[in-house]
Amino acid sequence: STGVFWKTEADIESGLIAVYNMFYRQGTWTRNMYTQMFGMADEGVSYAGWTELNEYTKFIFTNYDFGECNGKIWREHYVAVFRANQVLDNIENITFADDTHKQDLIGQAKFLRGFYYFYMTALWDNVPLVLHTSSAADKPAQSTADEVLTQIEQDLEDAVAGLPATRSKEECGRPTKGAAYGLLAKAYAQHHKWQDAKKCLEWLVDGEGKNYYDL
Repeated sequence: STGVFWKTEADIESGLIAVYNMFYRQGTWTRNMYTQMFGMADEGVSYAGWTELNEYTKFIFTNYDFGECNGKIWREHYVAVFRANQVLDNIENITFADDTHKQDLIGQAKFLRGFYYFYMTALWDNVPLVLHTSSAADKPAQSTADEVLTQIEQDLEDAVAGLPATRSKEECGRPTKGAAYGLLAKAYAQHHKWQDAKKCLEWLVDGEGKNYYDL
């Protein structure tokens, strides 16, 4: 329980792993985000007999509250945000032996929170912006897409500052500075901040990132 947890560095690390665990849910990246995002893009098409599934391809919604997709995506994205918020709300109360490690964990949590909000605002535009550990009684108001994108940009700018440029093989899959720059460029572009997006992409192509990435 929260009465005995969030006391040590190991608790923070375990809490962060719980955010990563959300990649394994159907409403995130084991099913729905692939079928729905690709269904609305040029590289995907659905001939599913299940009406609500093939409607994504046609940009039609007969049932906006379709629990198997829309409901799962919404619910499980907010669970991921909740778990990231728990890490960020508690990490400052713990003394770390290595501040660089602490900043890395903060960077990972902010990257993941920004990541999940990016896809939520891409799908729904205006969504509730929850930045602290919530309770069942909370009724957060909707925020505009502009407000959500601004927060995504702030989270990812913080992530860029805290994340390392490279990782060991044992940490493969955790975000790096380049991952944060890449997602930040997408957020800026979605926000029509073209010059800011260009600066992020320049880091990847012409700056330090060219030492780590190629086409």
